[in-house]
Formats: sequence, structure tokens, C-alpha cells
Amino acid sequence: MENTPKTPAIEIEILPHVYHILRSVEKDQAEINTKHSQECSQKVLELQKQLEIARNQIKALPGIDLNKEDQLQKLENLRNQLVLKQDLIKKYKDIQF
Repeated sequence: MENTPKTPAIEIEILPHVYHILRSVEKDQAEINTKHSQECSQKVLELQKQLEIARNQIKALPGIDLNKEDQLQKLENLRNQLVLKQDLIKKYKDIQF
């Protein structure tokens, strides 16, 4: 059984905001007034806030600052450590006191 590290879940809801913006824009184009424009602007601002939250959550993920080669090297080091620890456990299990 392979244990994989768990990353924190990123919970963002972007599609509902996009849907509401599109619905606002699709409303009767002949009926463009300030209230309608303000409503669309407000929905765009809400979407921008959600995108900013998503960006911040992604930046906070562990290992995001490492490139692919560094991540692979770290993974290899961890695998080597695991093998050494398993060997030590096996060695000490076999020793009789």
C-alpha cells in the first residue's frame, strides 16, 4: 500500500460566478441601464475575489516553489530514506535478545 502525501483541498467555486456574469450579460441587451451595469460589475468583482483566493491557495501549496527536477530529486531522497529505515527495522526484528 503506497502512502501518498495529502495536499490540502482547494475549495473554490468559479463556475457559478462565471454563469451569473454570462446570465447578466445575456439579459435583454436593449435594456442596458446603470443598475444592470452595476450588477454585472459586482459579479465580475466577486469572480475576481474568488480567483485571487484560488491564486493564494495555490501559492500556499507545499512544494509549489520547486521545479520538476527538484521535486523528483526530493522524491528519490525520500524513497532512499524509506528503504534504509525498512532495512533497519528488518535488521532489528531479526536480532534476538
